[in-house]
Amino acid sequence: MKKATITITTLLVLFFSLSANAQHRVGVVGGLNVTKLEVATPGPETEISSRTVFGLGGVIDLRLHKNISLLMQPMYLQKGALVADLNDNIEFPFKFAFFELPVLLKAEFGSSVRPYLMAGPTVGYLLSAKVKGKVASITFEGDMKEVTERIDFGLSFGAGLNYPLRTGTIFLQGSYELGLTNMQKGGPFEISAGPVSETIVWDKNEDEYKNRGFQIMAGAMFPLGGQ
Repeated sequence: MKKATITITTLLVLFFSLSANAQHRVGVVGGLNVTKLEVATPGPETEISSRTVFGLGGVIDLRLHKNISLLMQPMYLQKGALVADLNDNIEFPFKFAFFELPVLLKAEFGSSVRPYLMAGPTVGYLLSAKVKGKVASITFEGDMKEVTERIDFGLSFGAGLNYPLRTGTIFLQGSYELGLTNMQKGGPFEISAGPVSETIVWDKNEDEYKNRGFQIMAGAMFPLGGQ
C-alpha cells in the first residue's frame, strides 16, 4: 500500500507542477472490461474464459503540447475470469476489484473530430478477491484476498475518438491492458458452503496468473477552470 501511495503522490505532484498555461481537462469515464487470467500452467481439465465486467472513474487530461497530453484515469475496475473444471462440470467465477490508475501518453490528430492513440503504465490496488462455485444446488464461496498480491502493475495500449462539443468533449476509446505482476501470492484459503468448508493451498510459482483485459470506455471531459 505504501508503494502505491508514493507512486500516486509522485504522479499528482508532477501533474500540478507542469505548465499552468496548458489547457487541462477533467471528466468522467466508464464502460466495460472484457477480462481474463493468463495462467502459467493450467491443467488439462481446466478451461479459462473471459468475464465481462465494468469500470467507472474520473479523467485528468493534462495538455503538454498542441497534440500531446498526459492522460490519467483513476477508476474502480473489476477484473477476473471464469474458470471451469471440465471433469466435474463446475464453473468458478474469479471476481477481483481494483482501484486502478493508468498514466498514459496520448497523441491526438485532426482538427474537429480528433482520433488519438495512447499508451503507458498502469498500477492497481486490490480491493477484493472472491471466488464462487456451484455444485448441484450447493453454492461454495471463498475470499482470496490473503492469497492475492495487493499491487498489480501493467501496460495499457489503446486508441479513441474525441468529439468536441460547445462546452466540453465526449470520447469513446478501446484499450488492451497487459498485466505484468504474478498476482498469485500463494498460501491457504478456505472455500465454504454454510458449515461445510475446504482448505485450498496454492503455490506462488506453480499457480501463477496475470491479469489481461480489453476495455471499451466512454466519457466526457470539460476544461479545468473554464480555460
